[in-house]
Amino acid sequence: MQSFSITRATELLESSLFTPDDLPHTLEAVAREIGFDHFCLLHSELDNLTFIASEHSLEALNAYAHGGWREVDYRAANVNHTPDGRLFLDHLAVPDESRTRSAIYNELYAPKRMAYFAGWRFAVDGDTWIYSLARAEDKGPAGHADVALLTGLAPFANRTLLMARHMREVRVRGMLDGLASANFAALILDNDGKAQAVTPSADSMLGSEIDIRSGSLWASNSRANEALDQLASRARRGLIEGLAQDIVIRRADGRKPILVQPIPARGVALDALPGARILVMLTDLEANTTATAAELERLFDLSPAESHVAALLGQGHDPSEIARRRNVAVDTGRGQLKSIFRKLGAGRQSDVVSLLARLPGSRRKPDDPGTEP
Repeated sequence: MQSFSITRATELLESSLFTPDDLPHTLEAVAREIGFDHFCLLHSELDNLTFIASEHSLEALNAYAHGGWREVDYRAANVNHTPDGRLFLDHLAVPDESRTRSAIYNELYAPKRMAYFAGWRFAVDGDTWIYSLARAEDKGPAGHADVALLTGLAPFANRTLLMARHMREVRVRGMLDGLASANFAALILDNDGKAQAVTPSADSMLGSEIDIRSGSLWASNSRANEALDQLASRARRGLIEGLAQDIVIRRADGRKPILVQPIPARGVALDALPGARILVMLTDLEANTTATAAELERLFDLSPAESHVAALLGQGHDPSEIARRRNVAVDTGRGQLKSIFRKLGAGRQSDVVSLLARLPGSRRKPDDPGTEP
């Protein structure tokens, strides 16, 4: 078998220490350098499959996930029983006859160039990840030279993963610090759905209507509290794409509600790593200063009708309530909303609210526009 050097592989890992976005592609490059077809990271909790891998390896990993192979996977049944840091080789742990006659080997591993497996476990902030290497049948199992190479490579790979996690946290913390300095009310939910950090402005809003209890966001309004629980669940499951719509916490005393806006806590491409998951912005619509209708017309070239609709949006009213107040059909109001979104460069109602909150204005309500001309 061809001899491979650890030097270039470690250089690749070292070069990615401060560019964690590149880790999936770095792992692919290292795999080629050391004679494997795949090199990726898998979360050890296989009930909730999570991968950090290049597109090349993701094709095979997704075939594993969608094919329902976990229950009959001899690798999954063994690697999680291996102590952290110890190299695991499937051809030594599982008899050849059992492996090569199994359906998963013949229908998935062999066709996807994953016939032989090597890997080790590594803990990151309480979560255990598996470094997974695999290669095709024609390259043969890992021998003594491969074991020596992988043993030397493991510390570099582990350090790269730790740095990737650290850099991700630094970027998110920097974002929160910037919001705090601008006096924004914001907090971070971590991968357990718990409040990880809170700006002073957000802390001052916590109390009887919205609070942090046992580490989790809580609302006195039962419907809003259920939505906050669902948000925490999404953080725990890593489902930060397509976050639920903004949560409105209505007050029992008739004051305007508190708006909760969840935003994916991005910064690097390794969103599967433990740590910050969701940035949550809080807006007290009772205390919020919104622009007047006249200012909106002047600044964004809105029509008089559109400016009134936008001002009412900024005060927290939903489209149905705005249509009722203006005595127009809901479809008419929706058409005006589309025009407002286009002129303000907004994609949803919360974008309009956020924009108006930053404009100079007054607390007075927009003049009652009456019926639509």
